[in-house]
Amino acid sequence: MTSWPRLDSQGMSEARELLQRKHAELQESVRMLASERREAGDGRTADTMVWAANTLDDETRIALIGRRNQQRIQIEAALERLARGEYGRCRDCDEFIGRSRLRALPSAQRCSPCQERSEETANRRVRRAPLEISTAPR
Repeated sequence: MTSWPRLDSQGMSEARELLQRKHAELQESVRMLASERREAGDGRTADTMVWAANTLDDETRIALIGRRNQQRIQIEAALERLARGEYGRCRDCDEFIGRSRLRALPSAQRCSPCQERSEETANRRVRRAPLEISTAPR
């Protein structure tokens, strides 16, 4: 195992507070979005334009809820890594991610160079993937 700098107790405490605060914010945001969605669904109308706008609003809220839930899950995973003493370690190269990156993205699992490589690899896969064209009759 590679030797990597660890966060001192103050850094660990700051990370825990930041992660817990972000987690609480995301939970509240999801709760509010879900509540607003339920309330908005009560007064549906037969007007097609209004219905279309409401549908778009619903889809946007659902997407936001999904994204915020995903962020919440990432924060929970970071809190688990913190509890195990693994917080701040890059999952690819095992080096320290860096304080500035962790402050900017507290749930980061990779250092910047490894994250860039991971994204480049994913982008190459997407570019090489054949386009699926439906040949089914309409």
